[in-house]
Amino acid sequence: ERLDEKPFTLVYEEIREAYVRQHRSEKRTGSAERALKQRIAALMYKIDANDVHREICTLNFDHLVTTNYDYALEKALGDAPGDTSGRKGEQRHSLFRYRLSANKMVWHIHGEADTPWSICLGQDHYSGYLQRIRGTLVTSKAEAREDQNEDDRGQTPQFLLDYYHSAMIDTWPLLFFAGSLDLVGFGFDYTEIDLWWLIGHRARLMAASNKQPNPLGEITFHQFVPDKGIESRDEARLSILQSLGVAINRVDFKSDYREAYDKWMNRYRNKHGATP
Repeated sequence: ERLDEKPFTLVYEEIREAYVRQHRSEKRTGSAERALKQRIAALMYKIDANDVHREICTLNFDHLVTTNYDYALEKALGDAPGDTSGRKGEQRHSLFRYRLSANKMVWHIHGEADTPWSICLGQDHYSGYLQRIRGTLVTSKAEAREDQNEDDRGQTPQFLLDYYHSAMIDTWPLLFFAGSLDLVGFGFDYTEIDLWWLIGHRARLMAASNKQPNPLGEITFHQFVPDKGIESRDEARLSILQSLGVAINRVDFKSDYREAYDKWMNRYRNKHGATP
């Protein structure tokens, strides 16, 4: 079978179904999917930090957002896996739970090894997670305005008013609207429906920016570009991101991705500095 032609979220559903059938045939008790995610989580603990992880962690930032389930970044920070903060009781989703490691907030937005049930895999989990994210940011009052004329839209949403008042990041989706966000080492696959929704929702707010008391933060997507160039599907993805208000920074490299990371990190240091 051509796995590269199947969306990963649906490939997981195939794997899960096969695992459930095996679980039943062997007459094991308990949740098959929980057991599957626990096996995945056990493998994540074995992943160590590499030089790129360690160098990224010397950069000057307050928040680190990752879709990985492992603790390589916390290991690179020298404090693995760090203290669980935010809403520690979150088990299924990861909206408010983060790791405080070396005074940096590390957000495992698609789940983490220490909370196996939170590992976000499959169409069902992604869909439910998007529902939670949207419910956190979009109120019923805001939805009602969608039926009004364009001129009546654009009022500042409550989640931004709360942020402007407190300047506190208590949930990672806020990072898509406040401050400066750099997306690096991430392919932004179309299966990441939660992140695509955030980018699209941000674009809608930007379109009504004349009614916003503060400008929305900038998001920059860093695309590593080898000598041979990138595929047409990647160019299409960049085009969509750019049309939705995301800045594109192309990082050309010749040898390998380590060269690309070094090039990007040098630019970042020149702009933002390193961690004191």
